[in-house]
Amino acid sequence: MSNTARGVVGKINSRPTSTGGTAYSFVLKNESTWYSVGFQAPQFKEGDSIQFEVVQRGNFFDAKNVAMWESGTAAAPAPSVRAFAGKPSFGKKPFTAGKSQEEKDYWANKDSKAEETQRRIEVQAARNAAIETVGILLSNGLISVPEKIKKTDGKSYLSALINELIDEYIANTTDRLEASSSSSDNERSVADKSDFDSASESFPDKDWA
Repeated sequence: MSNTARGVVGKINSRPTSTGGTAYSFVLKNESTWYSVGFQAPQFKEGDSIQFEVVQRGNFFDAKNVAMWESGTAAAPAPSVRAFAGKPSFGKKPFTAGKSQEEKDYWANKDSKAEETQRRIEVQAARNAAIETVGILLSNGLISVPEKIKKTDGKSYLSALINELIDEYIANTTDRLEASSSSSDNERSVADKSDFDSASESFPDKDWA
C-alpha cells in the first residue's frame, strides 16, 4: 500500500547495521512516524520541505521518490500518512453486488487501521525496552553522559541514545519476522511437494485407451 506525504523534516537518524553499513530514517516535524530511506545518506537535511511516496512494509514505512517541495507549488494538498488509517464513509447506500468497490475500500481501510495499531504497539514496546535498557546501563555505570554536555544537553544526549536503541530493536524485530515468514514459505513448499508426490503414487500411469 502506498500514499503520498509531505512536510518539513524534523530529524534525520542514522544507525550502523549488522553488515557494516548505515541505515537512514527521518521523521517530519510535529509527527511521530519514522520513514526509512535505505542505506544511502539522504540528499535533504533537517528543516527542508519534502514530498515523497510512502510505501508500507509490514508495520513500517519507507520513503520513496523523495523530492524537494515548496509551499504553494502544488495544485492540491497531498494526503498524509494518516490516510492509511482513515475511517470509511459510505453515506446511507448499502453494499450491493453491482457496487463492490465500497466494500473493498472498507476492508482495505480496516486492515490498514489494524496494521497501524499493531505498529504503534510494537514501537511503544521498543521504546519501553530502550528506556529500561538505558536506565540499567546508567545505574550500573556502564555508560555515562559526558561532563561537557551533562548540564547543557544531557537530556538530548540520552534521548538520542534511546532513539538509536528503538530503531535497533524495531529493525531486529523486522528481520526476525521476515526470516520466520521465509521459513514458513519453505515449509509450505516442501509440504505441497510431498502431497503432490503422494497423490502421484496413488494414481500410477495407466493406459486409458
